[in-house]
Amino acid sequence: MAATCIMSIHINKGKTARQSIAARLDYIMNPKKTDGGILVSTYACSPETAADGWLYRRLSVCASQLSSFGSPDRSGDRLCSAAAGL
Repeated sequence: MAATCIMSIHINKGKTARQSIAARLDYIMNPKKTDGGILVSTYACSPETAADGWLYRRLSVCASQLSSFGSPDRSGDRLCSAAAGL
């Protein structure tokens, strides 16, 4: 099955960014919806580590933006703030 749209992932109240991402990926990779996982594929990661990989990438982007632009106001970026523990 091909992805037909990209939807933003929001942080659930009372959950960390990693827990929210993992919950979405668990829902997306539900064995009942993916013929027991046959329809799940990844690039440069495994399904088991996808949440950690996504969070690591997000932190890298946030750190890069902070070092490139000094100290911009990142308060509007909830995932950057949550990932960095701000």
